[in-house]
Amino acid sequence: MKNLQAAQIDALKNRLQGTLVLAGDAAYDSARQAWNAMIDKHPAAIVRCAGKPEVVHEVNFARDQA
Repeated sequence: MKNLQAAQIDALKNRLQGTLVLAGDAAYDSARQAWNAMIDKHPAAIVRCAGKPEVVHEVNFARDQA
């Protein structure tokens, strides 16, 4: 898992209308579970987007952080 800096998290939150879940949040473990139990990833952030434009923005954000 790549750690995000506070400024990166703030940038992510600024445009987000959906939900942001970070490691350490109560909802993190349930949010990161996939239907395939063989997959056990620990992303730095989980975003539940509110609409298609937000999906585009957040995918671009994730790509820029990789």
